[in-house]
Amino acid sequence: MVQIWHGRQLTDAALLAAGAQFLTPDSARSFRRFRDQVLANGCSTVAFDIGIARWAWSPRRWPEILRRLVTQGHTIVPYAFQQTDDDSATVQVYDPSYPAPEDAPQNIVRFDLARNRYRYRGFGALDRDDPTTVLAVAQRPFSQPGTALLASLASLILHPATGEAEVRGNKTVQRGLVAIAVGLLAIVFSRTVRGRETP
Repeated sequence: MVQIWHGRQLTDAALLAAGAQFLTPDSARSFRRFRDQVLANGCSTVAFDIGIARWAWSPRRWPEILRRLVTQGHTIVPYAFQQTDDDSATVQVYDPSYPAPEDAPQNIVRFDLARNRYRYRGFGALDRDDPTTVLAVAQRPFSQPGTALLASLASLILHPATGEAEVRGNKTVQRGLVAIAVGLLAIVFSRTVRGRETP
């Protein structure tokens, strides 16, 4: 089931579910959201999106952020944690890219809660500031099939098939904004059509 969900990590529903957190990135808060669910309910209903470009309000950073959004990122499912002090924690995860039992010892996300950092299999860093973050998104959007218009449009606009390095500076930002706007319109249109088709 998680393998299927992982294949839907770029669907419109999954991307939009992470939208609010994307604008207020906080790895430590993502850990606490998972931890608090486990402590309150004995289980969790979130997935971790890792390696996600950390949003910044400076326009100078937007080209880099938009580039990272379509070139990196991974979804894993946390299921257990250990926290021995206020400043650090580890989370055991299921990783569809490393599903074998022998992979389990390395399928651990390490959090530095004091400095708001994380590290997992090449993503993030504990010893330095890193331009990526962790989002704790609801699992439900991953369990439902749907379109991936946002991701497809962003990929086409930011990385043309020609492969030429033409996405620089303001062009990257403009292309990214166009991708988001067109994607949102496409989602609204598809839901409207789907609603009309429902008896």
